[in-house]
This record gives sequence, C-alpha cells and structure tokens, in this order.
Amino acid sequence: MAHVLINLVALVLLAGCMSSVEETFDIQEIHESARFQAIDRADDGTLWISGSRGVVARQSEAGGSWDVFEVPGAGDLEFRDLMAVSRDEVTLVSAGTGAASQLWRTVDGGAHWSQEWVNPWEDGFYSGATRLSSGEQVVFSDGINGRLPLVVRPTHDAAWVAQDSLLNPMALPGEGAFAASGYCIVEGPAGEVIIATGAGPHPRLLVGSVGSDAWRASRIPIYDAGSASGAYAIAQAGEALWVAGGDYLAQDTVVSNLARTDDLGRTWEVEEPIPLEGAVFGLFAEGRYRVAVGPAGAVYSSLSGADWAPIDSTAWWSVGTDAAGAFILVGPQGKVGRWVRTP
Repeated sequence: MAHVLINLVALVLLAGCMSSVEETFDIQEIHESARFQAIDRADDGTLWISGSRGVVARQSEAGGSWDVFEVPGAGDLEFRDLMAVSRDEVTLVSAGTGAASQLWRTVDGGAHWSQEWVNPWEDGFYSGATRLSSGEQVVFSDGINGRLPLVVRPTHDAAWVAQDSLLNPMALPGEGAFAASGYCIVEGPAGEVIIATGAGPHPRLLVGSVGSDAWRASRIPIYDAGSASGAYAIAQAGEALWVAGGDYLAQDTVVSNLARTDDLGRTWEVEEPIPLEGAVFGLFAEGRYRVAVGPAGAVYSSLSGADWAPIDSTAWWSVGTDAAGAFILVGPQGKVGRWVRTP
C-alpha cells in the first residue's frame, strides 16, 4: 500500500509540473514589405531589428510596441546585420556586392542616420558583424584574394578602418559566410572573434583577435556539398558553441546541420539534426532553451539536448531574446514573433 501511495503522489506531482507548462507564440506584422533578417539587444535592453528596403525597428521595452524607421537614402539596401549599443545608438550593416555593402549609424534614436563607410573592394560582400565587450566593432567580408577582410571601429567614436590584409584570416577558395541571420560571427567567452564559414571546400570555425594574425581554423563536421552549404549561425551558452547550417538549395531535405564544440573548435561532436529542411539560418540559446529558425519554420529544444519540437511552420530568418527572456523571431513580410515557454 505504501508503494502504491508513493507512486500516486509521484503521478500527482508530475501532473502538476506538466500542467504548469505554458507556451505562447504571438506574431505581428510591423511593416508591409520588409524582410527582417537580424536582431540585437543593447546593454540597456533595447531591441533593434533590421532588414531589406532600408527598414529598421526598435522596441524599447520587452513586449512593447515597435518604432519603425525607413532609413533615408538606404531604400535599396539590405541591412542583414546590426550592432545595438543603446536605445539611441545602433550601427547597421548592409550586405551586397561591392558598394552595396555599407555601414550606417544613428546616435539619436533614429532621428538622423549617417552613412559611415562604403565597402572599398569590388568583390567584397559583408557577411556579418559583432560588437566586442572591449567596445570594438568588427565587420567581415567574404573572401578576397585569399583573405577574409575585417573592417574595424577600434573605439566608440573612432572612424572605421580596414585591417591590414596580413592580419586577416586566410580564406579557402570560394570561402565566405552566409549573411542570413547575423550569427556567422560572434564574440567568444574570452573576447575572441569567432567566425563560421561556408561556400568553400568545407565549413570552418575561425578563432582569432583583432590586430593579430594568429587565427586558428578547424573543420566543422556538418553538411557541405557546394556553394549553398556550410555553417550559417553560431549559438553559445557558457563554454559551449553550437554551429548550425545546411544547404538552402536542399529545400526538401533535412541534412546534418548541427555540431557542438566545448573548446572553440579543437574537438567537435555531431548532434542530431535540427528538423528543418534546407538551411538553419539562425540559432540562439538562452535560459533553458535553444531556438532554431529558417525558411522551413521554427523549432526549439532544451539546452540538455531534448528532442526538438515545433514552434511555427512559416519562414523565419533570425532569432534573439528580449530583456524579459522571451525569444523574438524575425522574418519576411515585416513579421515579428514572440515565443514564451515556462518553465
């Protein structure tokens, strides 16, 4: 009888835990035509997102309304990455061949925008950007003449400069990165610059520092089968880095698209694929969960590696979190989603 009672109590407790799980996913369209591709949260909690048609949006409070800006003179640009500093300041990174890759900034909350840099290389294509905890801002391009060029703003008020070519990481033939979600470059746990590549002979993880030629490269053990395949996004939680990718031309196939390293690429573990066909554009980890997005939809998993479960079946390009811990998804047709699951 005692054994039965214990089991009954366990079942009641389990049912109570299960009933306490709540999940919501709210979608709103904040622009009629822009494709949002990047998201970044500033130190003060402000969210900035950016995308095509020179459109940018800001959310000052978690779950609040969005302020939408169409940057004057940038209507033909695709802002595929950004670096949020505060409610008033954000740097935008447009992607495109040659002069279509540009850097813009506002320091007064979108009242005024300034074009600060135009890519000087004919074959340059800006793939991503990151803001380091030291204050440096770093942008990198697809491979040119055997290097992946870096453009750097050393301090907050400094001008942008192209790093000396000999200090840039070596590039394999055809190698670059995918300007899909803004997560092909991140800051490492000790201030390193970490880049995930694709489109070359095989995807690689590059780890180095601004101003140093000591870049270390490792092969990422995920699907690679041509110029549309490789690594697309890096997510991190503590010392762990997950690299997600795939092939955006393999739209009906789930490929080997996820690998993990706990030592900055010295060793790797291939993980079960994220159940999204084609390519995984964005991956973000925070709190208890990881969320992955791409043209095939959005899914989530716990950090412990539990099975992936669906959030939505429509296309999304990037994902981050707001100051309240909700996952924010951005995508085409000006849509923004807010996903919350507790506990």
